[in-house]
Amino acid sequence: MKLQIIKWVFIFLSLSSVRCSSPMTTNDSSLVAFSRQGHNKAESSLRWFQADPKAVAVWASFGTTLPQSKTLASWVRKAKQGQDLPQFRNTLSLNCWEYVLYTALKTSEITLEETKSIYAAKASGQKLSEVLGKTIGNATYTIEGSQIKIAWPSGIKPGDVVFMDETSHVVQLVGEQGEQGHNLVASFSPRPIWGDGSQERPVEGTRPELTTIESLIEEMMNLYPDVPTDWQKIDLKIVRFSKKEPL
Repeated sequence: MKLQIIKWVFIFLSLSSVRCSSPMTTNDSSLVAFSRQGHNKAESSLRWFQADPKAVAVWASFGTTLPQSKTLASWVRKAKQGQDLPQFRNTLSLNCWEYVLYTALKTSEITLEETKSIYAAKASGQKLSEVLGKTIGNATYTIEGSQIKIAWPSGIKPGDVVFMDETSHVVQLVGEQGEQGHNLVASFSPRPIWGDGSQERPVEGTRPELTTIESLIEEMMNLYPDVPTDWQKIDLKIVRFSKKEPL
């Protein structure tokens, strides 16, 4: 009889131990999953175009367009707060840095009024990298043969903007890495275009793409061997949109 009582007490204590430990394990796992889910959500919003197979627009140097499309700048100038963004279609024309502004508006990273101010500051001659937000730092790199190795500043985050020699080309970090461990960026250009692109004709059907700074530098070295640019010394400035405190 005593042995039977001891046996039942042992079983009860064992079951109690399982019931007490299980919720802790579940909660810990849930916290990890929730954290990852939130991070992935932020990353996916920067890759919004992947969920839209029709996400193509007209790439055009700033201030130019095609007869059937309107510039993002003209929409921003006339738009009212709360008005929907124009669809990313061939009825819209924009360049690489305007694409970053479009995504920032789409993800509510900046407001329409802030975007108007950015355009106004750019028109007044100010550097876009200085009016966009906070400078995080500069990435440095080396080119050894065909290998490009980049050292990123600490603290970079998804959504940070990379200015390559100011606005010679502008891309946005999406918070993921490619197969070789290189940071992926969203780039909007029919091909890597270096400079203001004023000599280039507008290109319909341009789709944003995921690429890397390493790939972009390599492609531009091959595309523009005669430009007066030292490809060993491109300035890579990382800027983060600054959220203004509410009044």
